[in-house]
Amino acid sequence: MTMKHKLIITLILLATVPMAISIVISTWVARDAGWEALVAETELCLISERENKKGQLETVFETFRNQLITNSANKMTVKVAKDLKTHYASYQTSLGSGIGIDQMRANLQDYYRLKFGAEYRRLNPGKSFSSNNIISQLNDNSIALQHNYIVSNPAPLGAKHKMDMAKDDTFYSSEHKNKHFGTGTVKY
Repeated sequence: MTMKHKLIITLILLATVPMAISIVISTWVARDAGWEALVAETELCLISERENKKGQLETVFETFRNQLITNSANKMTVKVAKDLKTHYASYQTSLGSGIGIDQMRANLQDYYRLKFGAEYRRLNPGKSFSSNNIISQLNDNSIALQHNYIVSNPAPLGAKHKMDMAKDDTFYSSEHKNKHFGTGTVKY
């Protein structure tokens, strides 16, 4: 190889190596800057979405609050609550013969443990549900009402509120039917 060729190769190397190093460094810096910009943009989008959802939830809760205030001041709502409270106090004793309270309690326990509990565990993976605490806090009237309006209700779980009245010939059920605010599509 002649000196001329060696000089040309050396000059080419002196020109291209720094340029290659410069390209690699600028690519690396641009990639990091692009990544940081992408992360920042993603964070801004997530923050915006969070604030949007927060605003929506606040609106829903404010609507519920206003409805609660309006309904609690409504004279008809107050009358219905008083009427049902009066009939609630004697509900279990007004049932007459039929299933005893101990059997109702057992049926309600089974419902909470098997049907409601299964749905609860399906919707809340990893969480446990115990009906013992619920059942132990209920008096006989509450047991009887939940038995007749939940356990004996033919509507599926999630639609139990649609039943107008239980098939029990009580004043409570008669008042419930007359004042029911649901869609009233489930009847015996």
